[in-house]
Order: sequence, then C-alpha cells, then structure tokens
Amino acid sequence: MRAFADFIAEHELVDLPLASAFFTWSRGESRSRLDHFSISPGWLDLVTEVFQRAWVHSESDHCPILLDPRLESWGPPPFIFKIAWLSSPHMEDRLGEWWVSCLVEGPADVVIGHNLRFVMKELEEWVEESKKQLVERKQWLENRMEELVALDESGFGGGGGVGGVGARRRRNRIEALNVDGLIVSSEEGVSAAVVDFFSSLYSFDNISRPLPEEVEFNSLSLEECSKLERPFEIEEIEKGVFSLAKDKAPGLDGFCLAFFQACWSVVKNDILRFFREFHEGMSLDRDDTLLFCAPDIVKIMNLKATLRCYELITGQRSNFQKSRLYALNISAKEACNFAKILGFKLDSLPSSYLGLPLGVGRLNKSLWDPIVERIERRLETWKRNLVSKGGRLTLVKSVLDNILVYYLSLFKFPVNVSLRIEQIQRRFLWSGSDDKKGIPLVKWEKVCISIKNGGLGIRRIKGFNQALLCKWLWRFGEEESSLWVKVIGSYYGFLSGKWEYDNIFAKNGLTVARHFKHGARA
Repeated sequence: MRAFADFIAEHELVDLPLASAFFTWSRGESRSRLDHFSISPGWLDLVTEVFQRAWVHSESDHCPILLDPRLESWGPPPFIFKIAWLSSPHMEDRLGEWWVSCLVEGPADVVIGHNLRFVMKELEEWVEESKKQLVERKQWLENRMEELVALDESGFGGGGGVGGVGARRRRNRIEALNVDGLIVSSEEGVSAAVVDFFSSLYSFDNISRPLPEEVEFNSLSLEECSKLERPFEIEEIEKGVFSLAKDKAPGLDGFCLAFFQACWSVVKNDILRFFREFHEGMSLDRDDTLLFCAPDIVKIMNLKATLRCYELITGQRSNFQKSRLYALNISAKEACNFAKILGFKLDSLPSSYLGLPLGVGRLNKSLWDPIVERIERRLETWKRNLVSKGGRLTLVKSVLDNILVYYLSLFKFPVNVSLRIEQIQRRFLWSGSDDKKGIPLVKWEKVCISIKNGGLGIRRIKGFNQALLCKWLWRFGEEESSLWVKVIGSYYGFLSGKWEYDNIFAKNGLTVARHFKHGARA
C-alpha cells in the first residue's frame, strides 16, 4: 500500500471525480471506492472535460467504470446565504415572513431545521426571479451604452473617452508623500519612500521576549467553574451571535451569521428555546468510562439498571450510540444478546480508542502504516510547487507538532518507521521543480540542529520519542498512589512507585525492568 502511494505521489497522478455513484465495490453492508482511473496532469491539459462514470452491475461485487471525456453536470451547487441579499429592499421583512409562516411543532432543533430548509427554498425561488430581472436590466444597460458610444463618436459627447482614461491616470498618480514631515515629490523619492515604508512594516528588530516561566496565566476560580454549568442567559447568547463576523457559518446548512443577526427578532425565541432544551437535556459526554462485567445475564441486567439510575439522579444521558461492548471468551450469540440488552454496539478486539490501538499484542509494522500514510498526505508532492522553502520547512515541522506527538509520547517507534518518516520529510524539504530533482544543500544531521546553533530546528524522531517517553518513567517514580503505577508494579513485580524491582514473575518482566532502570538513569 505504501509503495502504491509512493508511485502516485512521485508521478503526481490525479483521481478524477466519480459520477452517478459513490462506491465501486460492495459486499454485504461494506462499501468502498476501490476502482478508479489515475490521470497525469499532462493528459488533463489535452482533455479538460473528463470524468469517471460508474455503471450498474448485477453479478460482480465490483462496479465497472468508464472514462468519459464529455462534460458532466455535477448537480446544483450547495446553498450559501449571500450577505449581499440583505441589501435588497424589504429583504429582512421577507425573511421574517417566511420564518413565521412555518407552523411546525416539536423540539427546537427540529423546528429550526425545518424553518431553515423552508427559507432556503423560498430564497432559491427569489434568486431565480431576481436573475431574470437582472438579465432584463443588463440588456437595457447594454442598449443604453451603445447609444452613448454612438453619441460620443458623433462628436456630441463632450470630450470623448480618451480624456476619461487620462483623468483616471492622473487621479491614481501619487504626486507627493509626507515622509516624517518632509514633502517628497520626485518620482524616485516617492518610490524609495514606499519601499522603505513596507520594508519596515514587514520586519522587526531583535527584541527580548518573555519566557513562559515569566508569564502568569489567568485561571478560573471555583466560583467561575461552577458558573460553567448554569443555564444559558439571553445576554450571553445575543453577545455570542452578534460578536461574530457576519460571514461566519455555524454549520453545513449554508446560513451564515448575517442571517441570524438580521432576523434575530424573528428567530430569537426558537434559538433561546434550543439552548434551554440543550441545557435541560445535557447530553454532553463528561468522561469516558471503562466497565468490566462477567458474562452473566443477571450482572448485565444490573449494569443496565445502574446506568439508568445514574441518568435519573444526575440528569446526564449515557450516549449508547457511542458505547461499545467488547466480548472476550464467550460465544457470538451471547455477545449479541448482551449488546442488545445494554443498547451498546458490538465490537471486537483489536480496535482503536482516541486514535490509539486497543487490544493489540505486539506492535507490528502494519500498525504504523496509517500514520505514515497520513504524513505522506500532509506532505504530498504537489504542495511543494506552491510554497517556498520556508513554507516547506513549516509544513515539515507541523508533521511532528500535529500528527506524531500523540503517538511519540505513548509508543516507542521502530527504527525503520522513524527513518521512513524522515525520508519523507527530506524529500519534501529538498524537492525541486517538476523537471529538476532537488539536491540536499546540507546534511540532515545539521538540519536537525537547533536554530540557535545554526540549524533549522527540525527534531530527530528517535531522540524526540525517547524524550517524550521519559515523562512516563518520571511519573512512574513520582505518582506512587496512581492506579496505573500500582497495576504495572503488581504485574511486573516492581516495588510500588519505584524504579527498582523485587520479584520478576510476569512474561517479559525482566526486559521491562531493565528498560525502566535504564530510562531512569538517563
């Protein structure tokens, strides 16, 4: 899979849109897009109007696809509320009439969703009618322009169009500038003053900046923390709506904040009711909980009753749609029965939790393939021609900051995976243009030196990984009362909260003990 991704990136192949279908392979409830054409950019320069069409299949689980060079209509574009529509006469009144004309009952989110769809439909019809009027207006203006041009050419225009062009040039010309109290009027002086101004604007002197240790960060008091769960107030909701920019969209419905600000007097009651119902229902996830239960029907029923009592006492709802049941050493029939009773979704190990592998034994090479593929997508070949070397350096560093830190702080990376990722970083940083292969200007070891010492400040993955893992060694020796420290100490025979071991009885316990002691000395 990685070799195929390298081939696609190296040749900069393009995956064309697929028409008339979303998937090309299906088996049972599984769906995927496995079949597709990969086109080179040079071929697209010759044939611009091309797309992939999926055919209906009956016997095979794969869907045949056809490369069609004809122009295809991709359907209507998604709805986007235009702020310019509000400048139309009586538009706010028209929007209010459409909103109140919807007589839908139910929860606030259902009412708001229905009203937005109805307003969207009415707006689309209004836009189509406005387009017809604009076409008529445009035709009238074009006819009027032809009359004015004919009048100008006949000598009755009072000066002609050339004088108008000259007037615009004189109006746009900078005759003089006031630079620190001095009037500069020469062309060379004006040009030099403009260059100096923007040079100083986008540069800064070396100034001393405060260190994080020197800054006192504000924190919430206990009283302020308690206010976070109080009911929403009208003033803070209105402040939140009107403090945002008008072109900000809260969701995928296409309605930006300008719509809600302009129609606040009409939509206000429905929005306030939505916040009130949200606070009363309070379906936010507080904490993720891991529960263990023996495969006994009575205990499963007791667990279900316990969760229900928790909802009644606290007013918090358990999100069963996101809950999973992992069954170990029981039959599939029993597992399905328990999942049905609890209302959980049945899952199996190995799985993933918060992006990390769960229930995986030895971390084999295939575990790291998705991480490497994410990095390859972040540092795709086509992006190198769009940014400077400084931009490439920023993207290379962002791979460590945004993708790898989470994994580096929990797992020890294999050497071959670290070298593979650094190879992708080097290739992206030093890559040249399409017709010229990039040549490394300096050794990678020098690039990874800190900026203060003359390098570019890119961290080596192996050293960064070891530094982040040392945090757990330090916490193991400091957090003696933590549950995870007691579990590890009990399983591997360590003295509680110490880096010393007393009795090694677990599998691989001696290896773990040596690793802990070696890390503690480091």
